[in-house]
Order: sequence, then C-alpha cells, then structure tokens
Amino acid sequence: MPARYPIFSTYLTAYRPVMWLAQPVHSRYAQLRDLLRNRLGAASADLLAEPFIPAPADLVRTEARWFSEAFRQGTPLPDLPAAERLRVSQLLDTQLTAARELAHELEQSPQTETQQMGTLLRLAIEVPGPECVLTNGDSIVLVLWGFDSDRSRQERFRVSQYLKHQLPVSTTPNPANPNPPTVPVNALNNEVTTNTDTAIRRSWWSWFSWWPRWGWTSAPVGPAGPVGPTGPGGCGCLLAGLLGLLLLFALLYWFWPTAWPSWLPGHPGSPETGRSISPNLPDRGAGQLPPVDTTQIINDPTDSLKRPVVGNRLNVFLKKEADLVKFADKLKKDYPTDEVHVVAFDTIYKAIQVEFPANQREVWRQRLEKMPEVYVVFDEHLFQASAVPNDPALIDHKKGWYFSAIRAFDAWNITRGLPEVIVAVLDDGFDTHHPELTGQLVQPRNVPAGNNEVNTKSVTGGLHGTHVAGTVAGFANNGEGSSGIAPGCRVMSIQVSDVGGIRSLALVFGIQYAIQHGAQIISLSLGSALPPPVVARLKTMPESEQESWARAYQQTRGYQSEQRLWNQLFGEATRNGIVVVKAAGNDGLPAKFDPMNTTPYTINVSAAALPGANGQIRLATFSNYGSATTLTAPGEQIYNAVAGGGYDFLDGTSMATPIVAGGVALIKSIRPDLSPTQIREVLVQTGIPFVNNVHPVGPMIQLDKALMASRQLPRDACATMTDSLRREIQRLKRQLPVF
Repeated sequence: MPARYPIFSTYLTAYRPVMWLAQPVHSRYAQLRDLLRNRLGAASADLLAEPFIPAPADLVRTEARWFSEAFRQGTPLPDLPAAERLRVSQLLDTQLTAARELAHELEQSPQTETQQMGTLLRLAIEVPGPECVLTNGDSIVLVLWGFDSDRSRQERFRVSQYLKHQLPVSTTPNPANPNPPTVPVNALNNEVTTNTDTAIRRSWWSWFSWWPRWGWTSAPVGPAGPVGPTGPGGCGCLLAGLLGLLLLFALLYWFWPTAWPSWLPGHPGSPETGRSISPNLPDRGAGQLPPVDTTQIINDPTDSLKRPVVGNRLNVFLKKEADLVKFADKLKKDYPTDEVHVVAFDTIYKAIQVEFPANQREVWRQRLEKMPEVYVVFDEHLFQASAVPNDPALIDHKKGWYFSAIRAFDAWNITRGLPEVIVAVLDDGFDTHHPELTGQLVQPRNVPAGNNEVNTKSVTGGLHGTHVAGTVAGFANNGEGSSGIAPGCRVMSIQVSDVGGIRSLALVFGIQYAIQHGAQIISLSLGSALPPPVVARLKTMPESEQESWARAYQQTRGYQSEQRLWNQLFGEATRNGIVVVKAAGNDGLPAKFDPMNTTPYTINVSAAALPGANGQIRLATFSNYGSATTLTAPGEQIYNAVAGGGYDFLDGTSMATPIVAGGVALIKSIRPDLSPTQIREVLVQTGIPFVNNVHPVGPMIQLDKALMASRQLPRDACATMTDSLRREIQRLKRQLPVF
C-alpha cells in the first residue's frame, strides 16, 4: 500500500464546510476518490487530498490535516516561478476540465443518485483560494477542498476563473486560415474546440471573446488613441449586443443551469443556494433566514399567554431518517395549488420553515404534524432580551460591586481564563471596535443576514449584545471602563436579531453554529416574550394559582412542541461538552412559563439585586424564580461596555447570565475535562444559598470556591481515552455514505 504523507494542516476557525444533502462535502472523500479513479484514471484519484477533520468540540484546539500519496511536500501554486506556475496551471486546467465534464455527464443522468454524485463532484473540486493548490511539479493535489471562507464567498473565488487569469488567451486565427474559431455543439459541456494551433482546453466562458460586435468597425488608431468614426451602429449596437448577452445569460440560467458561470451571483448548485438541491427549496443558503414582514406578527390566539409569533410561518424539524429534499418535493407535490413555500432550510438539523396565508396557520400545523417524516412543528416565536435599561444619573454605588459579590478577584488569583476557551454569545449585535472587545471576538456570525457582519451600525442597535460580551470577557488592564469575568477567554459573537427581532429559527441556527465551530459555553441572555397585560394579570395571582397556570400551560401542544425542540438542541450541545447558560427571565414570575427553561441541560440564572443596608444579597424584584432556576448572579446595576464605545449600567437576568458564563469559562480553563453536569454541580454546591427569600431560587455563585473545588475533583483515568474514542466515532459517522 502506498505511503500517505501529511502535506497540509490548518485550524478551521476561518473556514466552513460546504454542505450537500445534509453532509459535509469533504466527508464523501472515499466515494469521490473511487469515482475519479474509475472514470478518469489513477492520476486523477490523487487530485483530492484525504482530509482528517477534528470533532466540532476540538476545532479550536486541533488542526485539521490533509494526506496524499502523491508527494511528501508540495508548493502552493501562487509561490511557483512564473514559467512553472503557467505549466502547472495548464495541467490543473486540463484535470479540472475533465472533472467538470464528468460532473456534467453525471448530472444529466436520469438516475437521482448519479445526478447527486455529479453535483457532489462539482462542489468538491472548488477550494477557498489558490494557496490550496499544492504541487511537486509532477502531481497536483487540492487541500481544503469542500470548504469555503468569508473571504472566498465575498470574492466569489472559483479555481476556473483564477486559472483563466494565469493562462494565456488563445491567439487570434492566422490570416492564412481565415475561418473563425467554431463553437461546437458541446460548448456548454465545459469544453471549446478551435482550429488554432495554440488552443488550450478552457471553460466554456472562453468563447465570449469572440462575441459578435454587431455594426462595429475598427477605427484607425492614432498617437492619442482611436480616431475617426466607429462604424455604423455606434453605441446603439453596443447596447443591442449587451442586451443579447443578458438574454443569453437568462437562457443559460433556465435551460442549462450547469453551464452557468460559477463566479456569478445566483449560480445554481453553488453551496450557498438551496435551489441547487431542489426547485422547491429557497434560493438562499442553508441556515440563512428570510426577513420578517412585521405586519404578520400576531399574539398567538391559541396560546393562553398570547406570546407573539410570526403568524404566516411555521418551523418543522424532520426525523433523523427523513430526507429533507424529498420532503420539500413531496410537500409541493401533495399541495401543488396551495400557497405554501419553503422559505428557509437547514441540512444539519433537517429543519425547514414554511410560509402560507396567515388565515391557514392551524390548517397547515395539522397537515404538517400528520406527515410521517415530521419530528416536531413549532411556531416562529419572538424572543426578548432579558435586560432592563437603567439611568446612570441615578446610580451612586461602586461600579464593580458584582465582582466582589461573586469573589471574582480571588478567583483571578487562580486563573483569568485561557484564549482557547470560547464563549458563544447569541445576541442583538456587537460593537466590534469597542475598547473592551478589541481582540476578544472570534468567528463572528450574523445569522439572519447569513454573513459575518455583526458590527452594529448604531449606538443603540448592539447595546445589549455589547454589554453581555463585555461582561463575559471584556478586555482587562486597558485602563478603560470595566472588565469581563473571564478576560483571558474569547467570545464567539453570534447575532440572532434583525429588524424583526429575535426569532426561533435564528436561535436554532445560531446555536447550531456555536456547536459546529467549537464553542465550549453558550450564553443566552434572552427568553420568551410575554405581553405586558398577561404579565400584569399573572402577577395579581397568588403563587399557588400561578403554579396551577404553569402546570396547565406545560400540557398545551405548543409548549410541548417547543420543549421537544429545545431538549433536542440543548441536549446535543451538552453531548458535545458545551455548557448552556440561559437567563431565567425578567417577568417576576415562575421561570417554568418559558419552555426553554424546563430542559435538564441548561443553567438558568436568576438576578440578584444590590446588597441591602445589612450587606445581605436579595433577589431582584424583576427576576424570575422557582424550581426551574439553577443559580443566581448579580443582575442589578451592572456596569460594562455598550455600543458606541461607552459604558453604562444595565439591569436584568441578561446581565446575570454572562457573569455565570464567564465563571464557567474560568472553570473550563483549568479543568477542560469536566462535563457540563459536573460544572453545574460544582457551581451549585459552592454557591451561597438564599435565606429568608420569598421565592425559591438557585444559590449565588462564588467563583473562587468553584475554581478550588474544580481543581480538587478527581481526574478520571479513562476520560482522555473516552473523549478520544468519542471523537473518532463522530468522525467515522461523518464519513458514512448517504447512498
């Protein structure tokens, strides 16, 4: 068996896997290698390096590696001398053209499986940049194939277009042979044949250099440039030519989608569009959300608490064994005349969002729930940030009282956190240029927009998210403002809000992003939005009546559907070793009214008020409470960064949550082997119980005690081996073929 050499390695923090039919393209390496070997020969089988991708939880700490049998060490294509770069570019162009032709052939097959293999091959032979092409002069190998990056998406990088600029343009036909180059019938099959001596096999786009210039004649060229008339037709003919070109592009898009230039927007089959998978999926990327029509936001008439929802949309999670593409096609086939459309989808969690006339909401809920592929149907709820703005002019206390209350200064004598410990903060936006956050934010993601632009453009737009991120891991020792609880750690800034607010599916996709990109902690300073009249009514009830309402509400269909959703999502995070910390809410009610608070996987945080005259800590009047709470942390008059470069005081369980999340990050820094359950137990056992409190809540965290207790926990001799085996099992699962 030939030796396999490690030829490339990198951390994947800047890259994202290209997904195809619910699996990363790179996970299909074995099938792609066999396809290339069987159809194009042994040399082509080495075109793709074999990837070894760490488990999601290890992506921040472990490099991904690529192996090849072709050579021990390769040189990136851009680093070659000009003459050698030209020669290798010609060789690569020939190989890629053959691969594209094979992909096109497969995509024309009447067999669905064969068509899908063709699209898989077409996606696999793209890389994020030219530096991912390695060569030893004789062989060429692609690394990081099946991945893209924010830069490659913004620049719409395609290997074929890069090679086009490297290779010389075919020469003009020899006057002795006046026949123009011919465009054969198979021109749209990614190959052009000319009768010139120096023709090079190129992509179909090459023949546009001979596009007919109707009515144009060459003008004499003088010292200062063209002079004299430009011939009959002039600018009008130029416009006619451009219109003809646009018409041709339209025809190509609709009738020959595989020939559409991959570097143009809307390329069918590109990894960022759902239309490439099925005509019944939206023309946007997996995990990208459509904007909300705010006129469709209603108070759910079927919900006894009248929580706000988007009235013309429902979210659907499919069962594990279901096929998302087939489900979307079946939905349209079964209801061809109905005004129902899939407007968002996600191939990882097999989730779709459907849109329909608002007056058919319950009809569609019942239809979807009866379909055998469906795991759960849930509303597109709106969530609110659990913060209460506070006027700094009314504040006369020390700005750092909460550091003392949780004994953070003593905890810092043990650790201030490590940069490889990442806390994902899902919020409304972030001032990325704030002094407290400079260098502290990593792997940003704007879920509604589908890009990495999380920097708020207004002073108020990201006030909440900036404050939360600063409280988790704001920069220390910069001589300004405040500090985070874990200043040595980093924040994965994930924006889940747009003009329509925070929605259910944005949260699902944001949590998924955090899981996939190596976060160790997820901080959720948000919760269900209850209409003020409902909150006021519940507060007038005795506590026993509130509990009765809560128990009855927990039995409703909508509540149980949501609970199943969050159980699945938070359960997966926990199984990946991620600690989920969530705000208990600011309604001054039992926390169990929010379905997100009733899973066994989250640490739900209540808010403590400023100490009283006797120094005793008490529960904030706005804080939710009850058996669904886990811990308490300071949440009143918390001073930290806000958007616009300034600082302010905010109240809320939103402010208490990042304090706990920062504390978890400190524990992770000294004991990364501890499970989420162990960390939760340590924080509860070392906290200070509330005494003489009207409502039951979890204990107040004491970080120094929690860190000391964590250090003393016995280390399981088998833990390292178990984690390694678990990661290998997950890797092998990702390698399993779909077909």
